[in-house]
Amino acid sequence: MELRNFFLMLIYLGENPGRLPYLVRNKAISRTFVIKNDSMKLAYIVNPKVASSSITALLASDVDVESLEGKPTRQKHALLQKRALHTYDEISRLREAGYFVFSFVRNPYARIVSFYKNKFEPAGNGYLRTKRFAIKHQFRKMRDFNDVVRVICNTPDYLSDAHFMSQTRILFGPDGVNHLDFIGKLEKIDEDFDIISRRANLGPIGRRNPSSSANQEWMDYFTPDLAHMIHERFKSDFDLLGYADEHRNLMAYLQNPNAGNPNQRLNTHHEV
Repeated sequence: MELRNFFLMLIYLGENPGRLPYLVRNKAISRTFVIKNDSMKLAYIVNPKVASSSITALLASDVDVESLEGKPTRQKHALLQKRALHTYDEISRLREAGYFVFSFVRNPYARIVSFYKNKFEPAGNGYLRTKRFAIKHQFRKMRDFNDVVRVICNTPDYLSDAHFMSQTRILFGPDGVNHLDFIGKLEKIDEDFDIISRRANLGPIGRRNPSSSANQEWMDYFTPDLAHMIHERFKSDFDLLGYADEHRNLMAYLQNPNAGNPNQRLNTHHEV
């Protein structure tokens, strides 16, 4: 372990000493949240920056309604997270008990831009919107997207916040075992979420956060060097989650931006 990462781990544990048992079991500082709904027999592995607020809100509609009624969305999420499961053994047992385990993933490039826009851009000047000192410590003195990407790419998954941890790590855990019944994509969430809705008689997915609006501007955040760095850092996401073409598409766009986004020419879209 590099000296920097060792001290960062000490900072995390100093801030959250209760995370030590979790670190031993799941080999990561950031917890995985699994929201389960017993009446619907659904279990959702939360993947931040991938419509997680909207999906959590739908599952909350049938979870202890009296305690959630009238509460703001943030409080609902906090209550649900207190009841959430956190280990991959628990996920496996849910599936064995007949729960339908699912999650959603996203183009790794667009996900990192969404993280940056949500946590840094609102106030500018490298301000990070989080109360967690350990995360602030990682990103102190960040000036721009370039700096943020370099920190992300130099931080291993076991020390990463879930917002920039590999999606394959969030979904499959430290051993890379797939316990999910279904993995949908944000890029076609209306279509994919219909599979979940039909199983549990849910309504359509609600309005996403502003950082999930449908547009292509995320491509303009990258240079070829940054694109290569993100591709290497999240290679498992690109290769295993169906985004292998996105690196080539982004590089083609960056070499000739006036030609337009190749994804737009294919009539597909990505949400940022």
